[in-house]
Amino acid sequence: MLLCKILSGEMADSQLEVRHFPFLIGRSSESELILRDQGVWDQHLRIDLIPEGYLHCQVIGQAIAMDDKGQSFQNIRLNNGQKISIGETTLQFWISTPIRKGNRIKELISSGIITFMTLIQLFLVYLLLR
Repeated sequence: MLLCKILSGEMADSQLEVRHFPFLIGRSSESELILRDQGVWDQHLRIDLIPEGYLHCQVIGQAIAMDDKGQSFQNIRLNNGQKISIGETTLQFWISTPIRKGNRIKELISSGIITFMTLIQLFLVYLLLR
């Protein structure tokens, strides 16, 4: 999962959880994150999850984006806490470990089986020592 915090611009102090990739940022209604600030293009950024397991940010077309060091880029690997400026908007990205769903029941069943087997073993030891 990726958390996108908007630090400046019209939507400052808001955040968005990104769960699906590719993730598009721009003015267009086709974008998942629509920004109306000055300097933001219709399709400005695209974020992809690369098979090697990292997030890749690409500037689309002739748009301009700056990293947290003030350097313009076309392609960048997203790091935890990375800041990117597009037009008057500054975004910050936080990468988190995906939350696994559906394992709670499996964990409870496994714990129950282990507890049951331990009780049986204790009972057998009790019978042997009698």
